[in-house]
Amino acid sequence: GNAPRLMMRANGAIGQNADVLIATWSGSTNVFVTVSGTTPSPNADGAMEFYVDCDTGGFIDLDTWGVTP
Repeated sequence: GNAPRLMMRANGAIGQNADVLIATWSGSTNVFVTVSGTTPSPNADGAMEFYVDCDTGGFIDLDTWGVTP
């Protein structure tokens, strides 16, 4: 399957009309990695919602989310 991806959900209120790929996981299996990226700039006040998708067999563990303004 494909590697896990950090995604930003669409939100038309801030000018983002489709889900956006922020970053794709890269690294060895069975190790912790940091996945980070840059979001598009919103054109209005509002919320950004993020999710991780993965279509591999098995599971992924998520820990510690952070945002840097």
